[in-house]
Amino acid sequence: MSTSSISISMLLAVAVMLVVALGYSFSREKTSQQQLHDKVAELQRQMNQLASSTSTSSSDIIPSHQETKDSRQLQSSNCTCDAPSGFTYASDFGLIGDSHADDTAALQAAINSASGDDSGGIVVLPKGTFRIFEPLIVPAGVTLQGQGYGDSPLAISFDAGASTIAYCGTDYAVKLAGHAAGLRDLAVYDWPYGTDCENIQAAGGVLVEADGSLVESVIVSNIFIYYFLGGPALSLVAKNSGGVPFGNYQNVRIRHAKRGISLKAEEGSFVNSNSFLAGGMSGGGFEVGVIAEGPGACNDNKFYGMFIEPPDTTCVMSM
Repeated sequence: MSTSSISISMLLAVAVMLVVALGYSFSREKTSQQQLHDKVAELQRQMNQLASSTSTSSSDIIPSHQETKDSRQLQSSNCTCDAPSGFTYASDFGLIGDSHADDTAALQAAINSASGDDSGGIVVLPKGTFRIFEPLIVPAGVTLQGQGYGDSPLAISFDAGASTIAYCGTDYAVKLAGHAAGLRDLAVYDWPYGTDCENIQAAGGVLVEADGSLVESVIVSNIFIYYFLGGPALSLVAKNSGGVPFGNYQNVRIRHAKRGISLKAEEGSFVNSNSFLAGGMSGGGFEVGVIAEGPGACNDNKFYGMFIEPPDTTCVMSM
């Protein structure tokens, strides 16, 4: 056999081996594809069996959109919708605030509502000038919250969005009468305008009084107390074994008063550990800026950063 014949024979043998190998590979690939196809078919068959063996339809298990909607409507229809709101809005009680109408009853009704379970403990005043003829009594846990006291540092601008309590009477304008009672962001004015108010002078502006009890943790913040020439602008009084401790008085601005801040405790009573931060007093009519009177204890009351301009006397201690 010649060399060329041997080479041809070897080439033919290699070709045959390649054909056999390719055929085997194709056969394996085909077998793998067939096996995958068979597994998918088996899984589909099992799913069909599971679906056919369950007699309860999906509509019995999962409520339809309409059923869900109806259920929600049914639940909503049972709501009484009488849950207390977050705030008590004084305007809901017939408040007018035009500086002429008598807003005493409306304001006190809002405060009384806040002290119960009918609404939230913060009474929100809108802007306006609210004339009252009786003291406002703010009980424990209630805060009277205004919109600020206007844009003038020396007098009240009644058209500047302020909330002003305009008192026309001979008592104190506002009385804080329980634990954590509060007064914030408003002006308290001894109102001198109108024929029914021009000759009436108040006994004082804001009174915190403990009569035979404790009144503690009172908060008075960002308050303008104006024109109380007949008595103290701010007075803390304890009597009949009562006590006024731990109050916080921030940015209390006093303008024109007979006395700026008065602390007074009868025998066996005390006005102790109250903090006065910033704010101050200026103007005319002052007998004294700050006064502490006994014979009860008036101890450890702190004044931080408060200016006191009355020139004759800034502090008198009578113990």
